[in-house]
Amino acid sequence: MENVRQLLVHYFLEHGYGRHLYPPGDILTIFRELDAIGMLFPTNADPSLQELHSKWREKYQAYWFNKWFGKFNRNLHP
Repeated sequence: MENVRQLLVHYFLEHGYGRHLYPPGDILTIFRELDAIGMLFPTNADPSLQELHSKWREKYQAYWFNKWFGKFNRNLHP
């Protein structure tokens, strides 16, 4: 699975996706942060903990999106 993930990141960078907004180092950081979010899911945990984690994840993903989207003072609602 890790090899597939690396190939995907390489493909993304080679095709220049996002380069008009972010340098390659930032794009790599974005992918690493997304991996970190995904690895936190408590797979074998009690359903109540999974539900709690899902609510936390929604807040963290919103924070993460705003962090990267707003890096160059962009706004969803001009």
